[in-house]
Amino acid sequence: MPKTSKVSKRVAQPSKPSKTHVRAKSRPRRRGGVPSRPLEARSTLARVDVPVQTLHAVLNEGDTKALTSFIDGLESTQRARCVDLLDGDKRQVFLAALQTYAQDKKAPSLIAEVLSLLTPSVQAHVVESLGVAGTARIVGHLETDDILAILEGLEADVRQAILAKLPKGAQEWLKESLKYPQQSAGRLMQREVVAVPITWRVGDVIEHLREDRDLPDDFFDVQVVDPRQHPLGMVPLGRLLRAKPQTQVQDIMETHMTPIPVHADQEEVAFLFRDKDLTSNPVVDEDGRLVGVVTIDDVVDVIDAEAGEDLMRLAGVTQESFHSTWAASVRNRFIWLAFNLVFTFVSAYVISRFTDAIDKVIALAVLMPVVASMGGIAAVQTLTVTVRALAMKELVYGNRWRSIVKEFILNSSNGLLLGALAGLVAWWWYQDVGLGVIIVAAVVANIVMAGLLGTLVPLLMEKLGIDPAVASGPVVTVGTDIFGFLIFLTLGAVYLVG
Repeated sequence: MPKTSKVSKRVAQPSKPSKTHVRAKSRPRRRGGVPSRPLEARSTLARVDVPVQTLHAVLNEGDTKALTSFIDGLESTQRARCVDLLDGDKRQVFLAALQTYAQDKKAPSLIAEVLSLLTPSVQAHVVESLGVAGTARIVGHLETDDILAILEGLEADVRQAILAKLPKGAQEWLKESLKYPQQSAGRLMQREVVAVPITWRVGDVIEHLREDRDLPDDFFDVQVVDPRQHPLGMVPLGRLLRAKPQTQVQDIMETHMTPIPVHADQEEVAFLFRDKDLTSNPVVDEDGRLVGVVTIDDVVDVIDAEAGEDLMRLAGVTQESFHSTWAASVRNRFIWLAFNLVFTFVSAYVISRFTDAIDKVIALAVLMPVVASMGGIAAVQTLTVTVRALAMKELVYGNRWRSIVKEFILNSSNGLLLGALAGLVAWWWYQDVGLGVIIVAAVVANIVMAGLLGTLVPLLMEKLGIDPAVASGPVVTVGTDIFGFLIFLTLGAVYLVG
């Protein structure tokens, strides 16, 4: 290996923290949320099966040996799932047994791995139970992106206290990462990077990878940099191992890459990975220097969390998870419910303007929910498709009119078919052809309007810089209800006058 060349494993960092890396990139994991984030990241633990009845039975018996044997038969994700499922004293007992088990096995990384897998709200409770010193000792066995994910979900004073207990090098890295915006590439990236000079040969790189024990446990690519730490390309490990030792790395590196700015939004990062089928990608600072790398496991977490956020926002639940307290859930849901209440009274006012018509033809009151329900469902369908298309960048400025026309034709077709069916039922029920015609016209008009609102409102929200997933749902559903009642009762009043 040329002695004049030096590998930068931790790029552009002042010092190296002394720690052992234990996290396996292939295992399921989650990225933590912070209080300001709109949605706590959805954990893969929800899909992990554990013998719940056996767990509670062992805890109720109070048999320490049985509990230790139970823990020994679980994988890390199952142990984390157990902590997630338990609360109160049972959680404390399980954690104490888990710590004892890790000490007996002389594997403190077991606790670290479980902690990194927990959902953020549970994670905060566990950190409180472990204490500052205990948490600092445990997270020292994790890589920087996992430590950062844990710290993000903690209160500022607790976070600072834990940082103060970590090695100086790790403190500097983590403090710098915490300065980056929430949900940015700087928060998402892993600071441990395998980077080599462009002057090296394949044999030099392989020899270094064999000898250096301070490398990340798992990585996908070797970054190639110039003397100023600017990324020039990257070499997948498979290609590196197949190349001859005397081959220059610059001859086998991939140069068609797009370095991610450290302040880039994590949604943009996820889109880049999906668009280019990446497994890892370098992250650069304002001067174009390599400062970290984003890996596919973190991006999968982002996609999972963002999809969950959009789903929750469509329902008007923006900062809530299964583990949220009832008080937090009340505060979170009240705003949107109050908003909906105000506009429900608008709908009630519209109905009140047609009391004379309703009094004369009671069937109008009976059939009103049919019109409102059909429009509401059509609105939700169109809104869901549109918001997803905007999030996936499938719906853009250039094809917006095609999407609008498509939804108009689609909802017109559904409106005619369903309106005809509803009209036949109304005619058969009340033996009134005129009433059947009114139902047909109202259903068609409301479903078409629902389709237009479900497409145009998200587009308008995005144009105004408002998240379509947050604001579109209440506006579209309330608007569809008001229009449905208005058109149906207006037609009914005209029918009576006629």
